[in-house]
Amino acid sequence: MTELTDFQTDVLCECINIGVSQAASVLSELVGEAIELEIPSIQTVKLNSVREHLDGHCQKWHSCVLLEFMSKFSGNAVLIFSEESATGWASLISANQFGHEIELTSDMQNDFLLEIGNIIINGCIGNISNLMEVECHFSIPHMINRITSELLDDMLDRDQSQHFGMIITTTLKAKGKAISTDLFLTLKEGFIPFFIKSIEKFINY
Repeated sequence: MTELTDFQTDVLCECINIGVSQAASVLSELVGEAIELEIPSIQTVKLNSVREHLDGHCQKWHSCVLLEFMSKFSGNAVLIFSEESATGWASLISANQFGHEIELTSDMQNDFLLEIGNIIINGCIGNISNLMEVECHFSIPHMINRITSELLDDMLDRDQSQHFGMIITTTLKAKGKAISTDLFLTLKEGFIPFFIKSIEKFINY
């Protein structure tokens, strides 16, 4: 796998940071509160290490939003919620929409999490595609609850041309609640050379 230099990694981190910041701005309108954002941390892992990494987190996951993106770079995005973060986001949104917190049905909570997932994933991937000056298309996001090892196998085996993963972790704070989210991206090997060319083009523009 082609490796990114420290500078190229910094550029990618800044792309993600801007994308998450833009998503936080949209989310602040959704919850009716200012949202503070911690600078996201980014970790890239080779495919043969992806399963080991995911297994280490599997027990902490409550649900996730899955979305496929297609462009000159393509892959899958999975926004992961712990039970605490899923409940925290849903309660913030419901309080803003209804004027007070209500007891949510599972369908209502899933709808809220889908909206959040769509905002965060589009913010991150959209900002990367803007830098690379390519149009990106997204599939309809869908929810999966009760993460299992079988689901992880299916995610990883869906396309053997996806050669590495990227794990983005950040914490957003609203009304004193700190809500941590993990965004896992599986990206095809061609992404990195294409991303490097885009950086060089941007620098020399």
